[in-house]
Formats: sequence, C-alpha cells, structure tokens
Amino acid sequence: MNYQEDIEINKDMLDVEWGKQSSLYLKYSKEYANALYQKEKAKESLDVTSAKVFLEIKTSYEEYGLEKQPSDKMTNEVLLLDERVQTAKNILLEKSYEVNILLSAKNAFEHKKTALEMLSKLYLSGYWSTPQISSEHKDKKEKELRKTLEQKTSTNKRMAKLKRRKL
Repeated sequence: MNYQEDIEINKDMLDVEWGKQSSLYLKYSKEYANALYQKEKAKESLDVTSAKVFLEIKTSYEEYGLEKQPSDKMTNEVLLLDERVQTAKNILLEKSYEVNILLSAKNAFEHKKTALEMLSKLYLSGYWSTPQISSEHKDKKEKELRKTLEQKTSTNKRMAKLKRRKL
C-alpha cells in the first residue's frame, strides 16, 4: 500500500483521476477501519494480559521476588515490568501508529477530492487553453509589424541597396 503515489494528481488526466478517486478513498477507508479493529483487538489483548499477570502476581507473589502479598499499587508496579505486558503495550502502540497513518491517508484523499474539484473548475474555465487572438487583432498586428519592418529596412543602407536591385 503506497498512498504517496495514490495521492498524486495528474492534471492532464483529470477524468482518470476522478475515476480512481472513489475507489482509492474506499480502499483506504477500509484499511483504516481494519486498522481500528486491529487496534481494538490489541487493546483487549493488553487488558486480558494485564489482568492475568495481575492475578499471577497476587496469587504467586513469591515467584516475583515478593515476601508477602503485595498491595494493588505494588502489584501494578510489578505488572508494568512484566515482559508479556510490555509486549502487549508495544503491539498496541504499533497498531495506534498504523491507525494514525491511515487516518492521515484517508484525510489526504479528502483533500485530493477538493483539489480535483478545483482543478476541474480551472479546466472548465479555460485555464490551460491556448490563447485565441481575433482575426481583426491578428491582421492589425501583422500590418504594424510590416510597417515597422519597412521603416527599418528603408533606414538601413544595405537593405535599401538590395531593395533597389530587386526593382
């Protein structure tokens, strides 16, 4: 999944970009929903692991190097150091990170939609069209150019000689 490529817009192919937009948005929305689900599963797994370890510490405190049954506060302190709990927390952090990345991707596709709308408006307004010159204006500019060229050639001695030879 490379949303960096999927988010780019080719302004010369707006029709293709519009065609892909909804399916890409759906794809990343599903990925986001799946990541949320995986995060919730990881949170539940952390809760279950923490509860099991908490009970182990309370019932088998000697295995944890404690001389007497610990208070709840002490049990929670030992719980934080347990490798199984730390592993479950790391998994939850990774899943949270994935959710945040996919949320950013999903938001980026909402921005892409807005950008496509704006680019389409620019296209429809003729932003990328070639300028059109009216025939009257074109004729006027050609006459002005000929007049300027004639004036410049008449003042140039070499061009004047060439012009006389042709006559």
